[in-house]
Amino acid sequence: MYTFEFLKEHELSNVIDIISQRIQWMDEKGMKQWNQGDYLSFYSSDYFLKHLQKQEILGMKEDGQIIGIVGFFHDDERWDHDDAYMYLHHLATLPSYHGVGALFVKACEDIAKQMGKRGIRLDCQKGNDAIHRFYDDMGYISKGEFTSGEYIGIRKEKLLG
Repeated sequence: MYTFEFLKEHELSNVIDIISQRIQWMDEKGMKQWNQGDYLSFYSSDYFLKHLQKQEILGMKEDGQIIGIVGFFHDDERWDHDDAYMYLHHLATLPSYHGVGALFVKACEDIAKQMGKRGIRLDCQKGNDAIHRFYDDMGYISKGEFTSGEYIGIRKEKLLG
C-alpha cells in the first residue's frame, strides 16, 4: 500500500538520493533529461530544502520508506501564473520501483482535484520521447515549447474532470 505525504526537512537526503539514483538510471538507459548538465548543482540541496520548508515536496512511501518524490508547486515561472493549476517538477521514483510513476502522477491529480484545482501543468525535455509518451498516455496535452538556457522544454497540461 502506497501513501502520499508532504516531506519534512529531515528527509532532504532521501530526496537527493532518489534524484541521484534516477539520474544514474537515465545515464544507463541513454535517456536525455536530468543527466544532460549538472542537475543537482542547478537544483541544489538548498533549493530542495526551501521547497521542503514550504511543504512543496510530495513523497510516495511504502511501509514508511520514501520511494518517490515530486515538486508539487502552486506556481511555475515557465507558465503564466494561474492559481487554478498545480505544477509538477522533479518527478522521480527509485529505479527498483519500476512502473509506480503513473500511480504517483494519478495521486498528484487526485490531491490537486481535492484542493479544487482545475488541472496539472508540467514540462519535459524536448527530444525525450519516452517521457512524452508517458505523459501523453496519461492524458497530458502539449502546450508549446520554451527555452530556458540550454534547456528546450515542452509544456504539458491536463484538465482534471
